[in-house]
Amino acid sequence: MNTAGEWIGALVTFPSYVTGEGEPYRPTAVMWVDSESGAIVDTELVRPEQALARAAGLFLHATREPKSGPPRVPERLRISDDALASALRGSIGDVEVVVAPTPEIDEVVAAMTAHFADPEGRDAESVTFIGPDVTEDDVAAMFAAAARMYRAAPWASIPGDVCIGVSCDLLGLEDGAMVVVGQMK
Repeated sequence: MNTAGEWIGALVTFPSYVTGEGEPYRPTAVMWVDSESGAIVDTELVRPEQALARAAGLFLHATREPKSGPPRVPERLRISDDALASALRGSIGDVEVVVAPTPEIDEVVAAMTAHFADPEGRDAESVTFIGPDVTEDDVAAMFAAAARMYRAAPWASIPGDVCIGVSCDLLGLEDGAMVVVGQMK
């Protein structure tokens, strides 16, 4: 197998929650980045309590079946987390594990966050809720309704996996269905 220079490793906690698998949790991405190219070699989402225990196996998997580039083993792995370093040392072969700052991970996470926020890559000034059939008054009314909903906080008392029947004369809706999201506010 080929060797590579340096990879950067990190455990990155995602801001969104996974539900439907018991108690909701924020997944942790076990991430390996090639320091020279900045490409994500591999990443896997895991339960946070499993991240350290699975890190070495996920690293070895990334060397054999990377999502970016050919199979290879880095000569050095730089990480900023002492606990992750301890979990990896002695379990990933002859790869040198170095604990040092990893600002590149911040750049990768910022790029991912920006992409998830706007996958079409538009700048903030070009994003609008107003369109051919939507006026400023419509948008204002929607935000006012959202504010009322936020203050009512239905997620505090309605489980996220329950479908509720709703009717609304104003909309001509009878026996509609609604699911309240945001329980992890």
